[in-house]
Amino acid sequence: MAARALRPEIRVLAVRFSPTGESWGAVTTEGLLIYSLDPTLVFEPFQLEEDITEGSVLAKLAAGHRARALIMALHLNLERITRRVVERVPLTDVESLAAGLPHRYVEKLLAFVSAELEGTRHLEFYVQWAECLVRQHAGWLRAHAGRVTPLLRHVQKALTTKLGAIGKICDHNKYLLSYLSHLGQLRSAEPALKRTADSDSDSDSDVEGAAPPEPVDSSDSEAAAMVVIRGS
Repeated sequence: MAARALRPEIRVLAVRFSPTGESWGAVTTEGLLIYSLDPTLVFEPFQLEEDITEGSVLAKLAAGHRARALIMALHLNLERITRRVVERVPLTDVESLAAGLPHRYVEKLLAFVSAELEGTRHLEFYVQWAECLVRQHAGWLRAHAGRVTPLLRHVQKALTTKLGAIGKICDHNKYLLSYLSHLGQLRSAEPALKRTADSDSDSDSDVEGAAPPEPVDSSDSEAAAMVVIRGS
């Protein structure tokens, strides 16, 4: 009889998807199984044209055409190029650039911004980008809520995580500054306390160095008492 390979049967008890839609997990009789995608490993250009290359994007950026360079970078869909273009935009120009961005690029740029929020050092800069994109294109995002809701949840999660981390740092700094402030007050009060202690010690030494009172002769005291009695 030929040997037959039997595969174990696995029962799935629950399935849950991540807010971004890029991963999902299954609770099975074999344990928790998690499947995810890593989009950074895939070159996936968006409506790419022949004249859109890394060199042409950087040339537009160097010439000061930031809006065109941003759109070309989103077409090319390379993180390092998009990051370079986005971070070259002055903070004062973010609002106008976000307002003039065509709707079909909003989702891609918002996805890039939400990913950068997790590990960037330029937190305020990317928060400004996220705020401007959501505010300027609120109507379009509301009309496509079914498609962009996972993306907006990802932005919210990244901001909440950053809020918790920064809150801990701020609390630590607040208590440390309070401690240093009290320590400085104690240090500044030390000379006054030292002067007070020195004056007290000088007073004690003056009292100790004073001459003792002269003893009173008992016979003189008795004679004085007799005079008082006789006079009375």
